[in-house]
Amino acid sequence: MSEQTYDWFGVDYQWLTESGCLTLVKDLAEREALLRFGVDVTAARPMTFQDAAAELMASGGGLALALAVAVDGGTLVVEYNQFHGEEPAVLAALSAGTTASSVARTINGTGSFTHAANGSIRTTFPLDHPDRRTGDAPDELLDHLPLPGEDPFVTALALAARVTEVNFDASALQGEFLGGEVA
Repeated sequence: MSEQTYDWFGVDYQWLTESGCLTLVKDLAEREALLRFGVDVTAARPMTFQDAAAELMASGGGLALALAVAVDGGTLVVEYNQFHGEEPAVLAALSAGTTASSVARTINGTGSFTHAANGSIRTTFPLDHPDRRTGDAPDELLDHLPLPGEDPFVTALALAARVTEVNFDASALQGEFLGGEVA
């Protein structure tokens, strides 16, 4: 799949851009990604967004679910209203022997981009302030940072796809995921 924009994501999945976390992991299978995410993979099961929403509603919002799907180049892990994918320990585990990037935004509009490689948090910054980079190599992605004025979530998602070489389109989000509760 060639490099693409993710403008469609902000339109079709606006609810997820308002409160969610997407994590892209290069060359890692769904089950392994969930295991490194902290999910008990023996209890992981196929589910759609609708299944996950029903479980979240039944739990009163107290359930933390991670949904993984194989995509071009690796795995996409999706969390709605949860943000484990932006935690340094989770990204360090996910990126052991590979690369991983997460894009997260809360209902309050704050968010972050984080890129990790081989267990090291290389670059992280607030979505609305890419000039406030930290990490082991904060300027490593300087040539790829989003332009001001664009939707920071969508452009950060394109950045994550570019630096991990993991790409997806809308069809990846319309089927079944392998999902489970994050411990």
